[in-house]
Amino acid sequence: MINVLFIAIEFAPINTTGAFRSLAFSKYLRQYDINPVVVTLPEEQGVLAFGAKVDPHLQREMPPNLDLVRVPCEDGTRYYRTRLRQFLTVYFSVEDSLGGRWRAQLDARLPDIVDRYHPDAVYVSMPPFSAGRVAVDVANRYGLPLVVDMRDGWSQWRIGAFGSWLHYWLTVRRERRIFARAERVFATTAQLADRFAQTHPRLPADKFHVITNGFDFELTLPEVLTTAPVSNDRPFVIGYVGSFYYTPEARASHFTPWWRKRLHRKLQYSPVKEDWLYRSPFFFFRALRRLLDRRPDLRGRVQFRVLGSNPPWLDEMAQALGVRECCDFQGRGGVADVLRFQSEVDALLCTAAKVPGGEDWALASKTFDYLRAGKPLLGFTPRGAQRDFLERSGFAVLVDPDDADAGPDAIERLVAGGHEFRPNHEFLQRYHRRVTTEQLARELTSAAKNARRDSFKTFAIAH
Repeated sequence: MINVLFIAIEFAPINTTGAFRSLAFSKYLRQYDINPVVVTLPEEQGVLAFGAKVDPHLQREMPPNLDLVRVPCEDGTRYYRTRLRQFLTVYFSVEDSLGGRWRAQLDARLPDIVDRYHPDAVYVSMPPFSAGRVAVDVANRYGLPLVVDMRDGWSQWRIGAFGSWLHYWLTVRRERRIFARAERVFATTAQLADRFAQTHPRLPADKFHVITNGFDFELTLPEVLTTAPVSNDRPFVIGYVGSFYYTPEARASHFTPWWRKRLHRKLQYSPVKEDWLYRSPFFFFRALRRLLDRRPDLRGRVQFRVLGSNPPWLDEMAQALGVRECCDFQGRGGVADVLRFQSEVDALLCTAAKVPGGEDWALASKTFDYLRAGKPLLGFTPRGAQRDFLERSGFAVLVDPDDADAGPDAIERLVAGGHEFRPNHEFLQRYHRRVTTEQLARELTSAAKNARRDSFKTFAIAH
């Protein structure tokens, strides 16, 4: 059995997007002779750090024999006491402050952790991106191989622009140092792995590997899924779970010319102009409005529900596009709420960012959660990982968001009923967490064995 120091600052039972991936890995790794020693925050500090809640469902999902070490961190409220202090903290940083605040307590606990478990490797899940430097320091301190799991793009993932080109360059440099120290760097999609390789051409391209997100339940889909038509008894409900990861202000930072920006924003820089308006429901709203204009009989019979964040712009967007009366924005919920919500809707909406001249790298983890419901997926998705997955899944209606006529037609086909979907079972099973964990286990085992072999060679040469 190989022991791996598993640095996962976002971890169950705190309900954050990043917690699910690390939790699933920790559940299945022991099946492949790897014992993850999870090092994370105390629950109460995780709640504060990520603005999330403790979820009883995730608490029950945690393996009973899990080696779990909770290390507290320094309070970070002093960094954000005033708006000026908050601005200065964010502007003059290339990563979050969490890792730095955690380091002193972690350094004090590490000797006991290492003496007890004798780890063979270090794994780190990012974000928070500050965890990367912490993991490098731990790996260097004890001469251990490092494996980095990148759930997001860091230098290449920006909802809003960098503060300046210098901010971008410093981020790339820090990212490169972490990647250079790592034996393996995992990305969640092929598009993201390619982007890392292109950003760091001096690093070997075979350092970057793909381990996708996935699902952690037994997938039971019919051979043929047929949609039911809208009825007079209840509306046809299209649902969405989670956040849209879009704000008008952040989008403006990408696309507003520098000469039109305020003084402190004129130096902003975007290495990749991802248009996150496409992550919002804007194009779906526009299509729904056009459908209702040509089919007034569907007013009151088609509804859009959101279980997730409810920012002010969402209500304003629905009002501006004339579909607010069709919308029900319900706020956030736990895992049990999500399962109930998905069982009550008729279809589920998927969106993705647009990369002009390129492909979006993100494949939303909520897409895998949607599989459990066995409901048709409606994808308003530009080119990229999300669209590729939906296309191969076998039960999605895909829309090019820029095609103003395609959206209303797609919604109308769903509402009319009788549309047949044939889920691609073989393809979908590749995304079960057991399969993705097996990939991770192979790489961790290989990294640990290579490190042992190198240590033996060093010892032999010295003697």
